[in-house]
Amino acid sequence: MLDSDIIIWLLRGNREILAAFDAAVREEKGNVCISPVQLAEIRAGMRDNERVQVERMLATFRIIPIEEKAGVVAGEYLRQYAKTHSVTLADAFVAATDLMPSPKMKRMITRKKKSKNNPHPIAIT
Repeated sequence: MLDSDIIIWLLRGNREILAAFDAAVREEKGNVCISPVQLAEIRAGMRDNERVQVERMLATFRIIPIEEKAGVVAGEYLRQYAKTHSVTLADAFVAATDLMPSPKMKRMITRKKKSKNNPHPIAIT
């Protein structure tokens, strides 16, 4: 699953991120997905003049649903880490959704570092 930060860097045309993303897409055999959380985060931050570009990019990703169990796991993450690690509701849902057994990518693709919630990211730095 792609984290929102990667989508933002792709939209900005960051060459380093584009190259790493291309490699990850090959590794994932084109199975690139996001959750409704990333969809909401990206749409909330787009400017009016970016709408066409953003919509075009978002349409290329498979949207995986957020399952009920992800809500339970996200709540636990928030209970345990919100105060100590500044985990937001969005971060908790993304991490929980990535752990669900539904068909998705092998790992989270993010610029964020490895964490307890994301033990096997494709860390693009």
